[in-house]
Amino acid sequence: MKFVFGGSFQGKLDFVAEQLVQEGKIPQKAQISALTAEGEICAWEDFFAKPVIHHLEQAIWRGMAEEQDPYAFVEELLHQNPDVWIIMDEVGSGIVPLDADIRRWRETVGRISCLLSQEATDVYRVLCGIPRCLKKEGVYVSN
Repeated sequence: MKFVFGGSFQGKLDFVAEQLVQEGKIPQKAQISALTAEGEICAWEDFFAKPVIHHLEQAIWRGMAEEQDPYAFVEELLHQNPDVWIIMDEVGSGIVPLDADIRRWRETVGRISCLLSQEATDVYRVLCGIPRCLKKEGVYVSN
């Protein structure tokens, strides 16, 4: 599994599309949508079948709203789809929300991000369209 995170609209999906072009999995970046499970709207089974998950944090929100265990979901996801690219927005910065459900979701997303970083072979943070490799082939990269 490869994990990509960063702020909203920072170029994470574009970075993954470029990687898939380089790997020969798609001929051009515009075709990434066919390979992508969108966290907010896709069917649950798509997470286990598609090679790219975009906005896993939104899928976690959906699952928590349906009273699903997000940790069990991620564990099953990694088991059934071990070569997936997972893309998440960072959600822990800024003002702490007053709403208890949103605070619980933010904490859960943060903890799952840590879990994904540990389990991933490669970890990237994308900022202003610039990817920074934090872990490559299971080894942390010192920058």
